[in-house]
Amino acid sequence: MLFFQLLVLLFLIITLIGLQFWVIWSSSKDDDVNHPTRKIKIMEKEIQSPHDILSLAMSHNASHRPLQFSEMTITNCPELSIVKADTGTIYPFVASFETYTFQPYSLCSTVVKLAAIETLNKEWASSENSKLQFSDEFISKTWSMGSGNVFFILSDNDEFIGCVAVDTLNFYPCISNLIVQSEKRDKGFGSVLLEAGEEYAKRFKHGIVRLWCETSMFPFYVKRKYTKGEQIKEDVFLMQKRL
Repeated sequence: MLFFQLLVLLFLIITLIGLQFWVIWSSSKDDDVNHPTRKIKIMEKEIQSPHDILSLAMSHNASHRPLQFSEMTITNCPELSIVKADTGTIYPFVASFETYTFQPYSLCSTVVKLAAIETLNKEWASSENSKLQFSDEFISKTWSMGSGNVFFILSDNDEFIGCVAVDTLNFYPCISNLIVQSEKRDKGFGSVLLEAGEEYAKRFKHGIVRLWCETSMFPFYVKRKYTKGEQIKEDVFLMQKRL
């Protein structure tokens, strides 16, 4: 008899605890209606077509999806054009999409230029293969538009994202200094910079573009159809791609 009474008492205690949790959960559920996340769920229930759901998702995630070079609008820069005897007039370009801008170094704001120089010096200082020191004067002279060389910068408003240079004084165009700000890596910006550099190299009507590559970066370039060539240094190889 005592055992049965204990069971009943235990059952009542469990029931009371369960009721308390149910009351708390019900009240919090009602309060969540005014929470932004809850509102989105309610909005999704009211949407009738898959197209509307996709539009809503894009509006909430536009700033998080990777940037694609193919969706950028390209505008030629006549004021920076050069004339090559074998290829005619060649134009560098500005590419833009939403708040992103890809343009020659000379067109960038001072804030972006300083951020680019700081990043370049930091990256090269950590490399055993070069001890270059970048400055505004060094970049402006080395990648002078009159020679066809160009140093491109990718930025988001006035925030530096990355850079890539294209050198045209060799027999084939060469891509160099492809660097992405450390906080912006693994988001597709490196691919955007590389594609843009290749697009500019195509304007010289050479069938091949080349670059120097440290062994740690092999996977990145091999994935983008570059092939390994001769060894330059212990862990640096020449790589090339047919355009």
